[in-house]
Amino acid sequence: MASNSVDVLEIFEDSTTGWRTNKYDWNFIQREWDTQKYLSFIIYDNRQSIENIIYDVYSIVMFHNEDKNTCTIYLYGYIEEPSELDENVDPRVYEIRYFKEMSIPAGLALIKNFYDNATLPVIDESWEKQYKNTTPPREYVLTCDNDIFYLNQYELSNQMIKDALEGVANGKYDIIAVRPSNLDDPGISYFIERGKGKNLHISLYITIEDDVEDDIVYGFKRESSNLTSINYWIQESITSNKLPDLSDWEEVKKKD
Repeated sequence: MASNSVDVLEIFEDSTTGWRTNKYDWNFIQREWDTQKYLSFIIYDNRQSIENIIYDVYSIVMFHNEDKNTCTIYLYGYIEEPSELDENVDPRVYEIRYFKEMSIPAGLALIKNFYDNATLPVIDESWEKQYKNTTPPREYVLTCDNDIFYLNQYELSNQMIKDALEGVANGKYDIIAVRPSNLDDPGISYFIERGKGKNLHISLYITIEDDVEDDIVYGFKRESSNLTSINYWIQESITSNKLPDLSDWEEVKKKD
């Protein structure tokens, strides 16, 4: 567990009694609040929305303010802004957060209501709004065998990818992937599994749209045991949409 934060909530699709965690009970959460800089509630499934305000809330954070007598609550999600020029154009999606300073009892009450009932707070003019980015986000996920993690929800996503690479290299995982959350979205995907000896077998897929918005997929493969290089390729792809030098990769697939 990190020394200054703790992720305390995991949501599952088959949850029937509110949004229960399989890790921590509420008494634990209250105890941790006294020693942690912030608590981060990560929402994997059944994401809630407030119409015309914030959609698909994926995280709620309770942050200790410097005076220790107040806290700030952050809600992270998305907002749609329709095109002003053409109503037939799909609205642009932006990542957004709302935040509000409040007393610690009020903050804990808000979090407790969410924990027990999956109820988001009422967002009124007392909440501040801030865009996290000015371009539509491309959401990437990390999969480790059957587990899936939405990387934009984690501050230490770089370390998570490093740990996953080490996991597949030492046999903890059979296969890992870093890819767009929707496999049909344009973007760069990596699928990595154990190869021969110490090598890892890497499959790289590039999905692009042509002029008539049909998807075209290009595929490449290679072997490598250099985890530092593999991690660098992945980071460059998901942060800057850059490809590695493909001169020593074998092209394996092209689908129109």
